[in-house]
Amino acid sequence: GRTFPTAAVNAVAVDASGNVTVTGQFIGTVDFGGGPVVSAGYPTITSANAFIASYGPAGQYRWSFTWGTGRDCIGNGVCVLPGSGDVVVTGQSAGRADLGAGVIATQSSSTDIFVSRWGGDGRCKWVRTFGGTSEDAGLAITTFPSGGMVLVGHIQSPVDFGQGPVGGGGVGEGVILRMRADGRVRWAKAVSRGAGDDSLQAVACHPSGLIGVGGHVSPGGGVGWDGYVGLYYADGRPMWERTVGGQGSATCDAAMLL
Repeated sequence: GRTFPTAAVNAVAVDASGNVTVTGQFIGTVDFGGGPVVSAGYPTITSANAFIASYGPAGQYRWSFTWGTGRDCIGNGVCVLPGSGDVVVTGQSAGRADLGAGVIATQSSSTDIFVSRWGGDGRCKWVRTFGGTSEDAGLAITTFPSGGMVLVGHIQSPVDFGQGPVGGGGVGEGVILRMRADGRVRWAKAVSRGAGDDSLQAVACHPSGLIGVGGHVSPGGGVGWDGYVGLYYADGRPMWERTVGGQGSATCDAAMLL
């Protein structure tokens, strides 16, 4: 096994050859296998830097990429595109960062959603950034059976993903994006079930094209969260939705469809 002091691995994906790719965040000095790297501005600045690191079937180092802007940058989700072996990473990033094949440039003083595709050689093929005037984040991503990806996360203000603004603003809302393999958004849907902040944190796809999501919704008033689970058709229409809660807080952070 490998451990990385001052780092957190938030997601992992394995391709057909057994290569393992992880994404997450770090502060300070970390060696992912290719030599020490230091987060931007450290130790004066202690904001999170994002990382992507890939390892072979026996744990051997393949490649890694890190970026920091002096503001928080975090990798939250990763998936493997079948056939190509490329990986797609999502998360949240603030400020301006050059990933080689594109620039993350946030639209506000907070974080925006980023999505980036990486080849087996560790080079970025494209990057997309989506955000409004408040904090937005991509929290999980998976491949869609007929191609492309499905991403879930949260937005705190209306965001235009390419077809016009999504979300009403005012409180946090969950968001679902069905994306093409080139990063274009096929459709985007905001999910708001509570009076407070809502968030989607898990996603899985069935071979039939059904999309399962999980996360939490807040009834507001400082009474905590209820867990949320929903099943959606491939075009974004809900099949059914459920909330799970009691006197305390609940959240659904992982999803799998059989």
